[in-house]
Amino acid sequence: MPWQYGSTHSQAVWECKYLGVMTIKGLFTSVDARLDLAGDDPSRWQVAASIDAASIDSGLARRDDVLRGPDYLDAERFPRLAFQGTRIERQGDRYRVAGDLTIHGVTRPVVLDLQDNGEGVNRRGERSRALTTEFTLNRLDYGVGPAPDAGTAIGQEVRIWLQIEVVWQD
Repeated sequence: MPWQYGSTHSQAVWECKYLGVMTIKGLFTSVDARLDLAGDDPSRWQVAASIDAASIDSGLARRDDVLRGPDYLDAERFPRLAFQGTRIERQGDRYRVAGDLTIHGVTRPVVLDLQDNGEGVNRRGERSRALTTEFTLNRLDYGVGPAPDAGTAIGQEVRIWLQIEVVWQD
């Protein structure tokens, strides 16, 4: 497995509407991934990733406590958001990555459009590669939080942007 996950430049960014007029953005600060990108045939590659639900950070501690709490992510009962890839196909400089996304104890199939942003050499002489994807999910499909008509001000759709750094290991 020559390419290994690098946490230094990897990010998991989320955003959703508040009151239907404002966009709240934040990060998940604890992300981990297992990638086997050996060889040139992506159908043989394997991808799995997880995010620590308690690592949600919107820049406002009070809001983060609510989002971690039992009304939303319930990070105590459901500590991880997880993705397990099941199939990868190359499409030019992009990859279609099918897999199962588990949030709040609910697993649903998803297909991610993964962009290969190329390689660079960092100042330690290591080859690094960046892969990005962006997708939108409906939090209610995963049982996260009440519906907006139930008095909540948080929108149903959550946009996720992921940047995954992988570093070549000899």
